Amino acid sequence: MLEVGATRVGAQLLSRSFPAPSEEISFMNARKTIRLFSAALLAVTAFKSESVANAQVEDPKPEIEQTRPAEARPERARPEEHLAAGVRLGFMPPVFTVAELLVRPTPHFALGIFGVPLHERYTVGGELMLEMAEPGYSTVYVQGAYLYYADTSASAERSQVLYFTAGYLWKFDVGLELQLGAGALIVVTDETGSCASDCSELDDPMLLPTIDLALRYRFL
Repeated sequence: MLEVGATRVGAQLLSRSFPAPSEEISFMNARKTIRLFSAALLAVTAFKSESVANAQVEDPKPEIEQTRPAEARPERARPEEHLAAGVRLGFMPPVFTVAELLVRPTPHFALGIFGVPLHERYTVGGELMLEMAEPGYSTVYVQGAYLYYADTSASAERSQVLYFTAGYLWKFDVGLELQLGAGALIVVTDETGSCASDCSELDDPMLLPTIDLALRYRFL
């Protein structure tokens, strides 16, 4: 009886220490399945990472286009009218106001004539103006002008004057332009009376300050 009991106890201990062959096989299969699943998951993750890296290296244009600032579109040039007419004011004998006609044959340059006819008196002159800005835009300008004044009455006065001015020229969309500047005038000659009998002449040219004001309308 003791031998039988010992045998049974030993069998029970052996069965607890060493599982049955079927249970051991199932546990091994589970471990293999987990390992295969983990390996497959790592492979998929590595493939996706490699694909993304290759895409960034091969085609970096989208990222560059997003970070590149938008280029400013060039502004279209305004149409320039080549002819303008108006009035010119300043220290110009005899009434400080003359009619003016201005033509712009090429960009940045303008040529003009001005004058006024009165009873026994008249003024006529010409001008050359340099405009700094592109055609059609308000601009800084530099101008030179020549004026001749004559009085055919008994006083018989005759004068020649040079003008050198600079200022700003506003060009409005409606066609108007306003010119305002300042500078100097040089009285080159100033004669009075008939030199056949009695006359007076300017000994030396006279330098005086002057202003430059004009209002014109552009057309053509």
